[in-house]
Amino acid sequence: MTALPSFWDTFLLAIGLALMLEGVFYALMANRLPEILQMLVEIPPAKIRTLGLWAASAGLLWMLWVRYTRF
Repeated sequence: MTALPSFWDTFLLAIGLALMLEGVFYALMANRLPEILQMLVEIPPAKIRTLGLWAASAGLLWMLWVRYTRF
């Protein structure tokens, strides 16, 4: 039987999950995001999508690293 993760392990996993979900949101909403932000910043949808994919990848890698090094 495995022990329950500590608070810090759960916190680190939550950071990774937040990064991943934020990245997926940016990647999926890249065309609508400038309208959502009411054109506060002029960023092309392709750059937003790229940023989202990088954030999602970083979040996934972070969660995998935490999972396999902390538990």
